[in-house]
Amino acid sequence: MWRREKANALLGTGLCVVLALGLTFSFRHSSLKSILSFLFLVVIVAVTMRFGTFAGRLGTVCSTLIFAALLFPPLNSLAVERLDERRSLIWMLVIGVVVAELVSPNKQACAKLNRFSFGQLASWSHESQPAIESSFVRALSHMRSRRR
Repeated sequence: MWRREKANALLGTGLCVVLALGLTFSFRHSSLKSILSFLFLVVIVAVTMRFGTFAGRLGTVCSTLIFAALLFPPLNSLAVERLDERRSLIWMLVIGVVVAELVSPNKQACAKLNRFSFGQLASWSHESQPAIESSFVRALSHMRSRRR
């Protein structure tokens, strides 16, 4: 299972790198290059949703480095000359990492839902129903008391 997660992360990061390189060479002489980093956040969200948090974070960092080195002058250097372009890269990095953390699907919750079947729900006897209802009421009252 660890190999599969690692492969997913590398595949997602590779997708970010390839798209960042393609957009860099496509928009190098465009007037839209200063907002390209913000538009690239859509790619980061998609990669995070498909490949996970690690791929989203690593893809964000790699794409930021690619944009800094190959899109904004001076080329082939991580230094960015113009202040607005530097700020857009910094915001891309910060927002990309935060979004990658927030958007990632909760794999434990998904696994629990996959294990649960509606056949189990139908097979529960009426005797166990009051116990379930009381635990549900306790959980709701606990949540309400935590909000206050």
